[in-house]
Amino acid sequence: QAVNENKVKREYLIKDAVSASMTLASDEVNTLALDGRTKEAINQVALDTPNLRVRTTARKIANALGNTKITFVEGRVAAAAYNRNTDTIELNLDVPLNIHALLHEGAHAATIQVLSNPSNPVTKKLTKLYNNLQGNVPNGYAMKSLQDFVAEAFTNVNFQSQLAAFKPSGGKLTAWDRFWRALTDFLGFP
Repeated sequence: QAVNENKVKREYLIKDAVSASMTLASDEVNTLALDGRTKEAINQVALDTPNLRVRTTARKIANALGNTKITFVEGRVAAAAYNRNTDTIELNLDVPLNIHALLHEGAHAATIQVLSNPSNPVTKKLTKLYNNLQGNVPNGYAMKSLQDFVAEAFTNVNFQSQLAAFKPSGGKLTAWDRFWRALTDFLGFP
């Protein structure tokens, strides 16, 4: 959910939207995050997880990050946020670090430039899919904005299941298939 605080554009992941199906971050991920080593922390997620999709997603996010930083905040309603202005993932110290929160904000960092360009072919595909899903997919948080739709579809296995169960416009491909194809174009997924 985008929030404009004093013209600082942040994408927030509210606490209630953190996927319960994703585990808490390992001690190694926590240590790397506390040290401000963003790519290494996300790559450690890939090393820690037995889930192939989470492993692949973590690696792709880490590879797509530029100089994204991690900072820690307290007293926020959100579990985490991505600050576009400073290219910083902000993790809430009041909430145990969950893999979903770290990957969700990493997905914002990895995709924000492309999604900010409405004439980009990937953005056009994802916008069309997002618009087709409005009112047809029950995950309200993921449907608040194109940016949260992409971050949730990229990182939330529960939302991925919902997308896999829906075929927009009665076509042959599921919403998940369409999303995955757009990601293939963007991040080079196999």
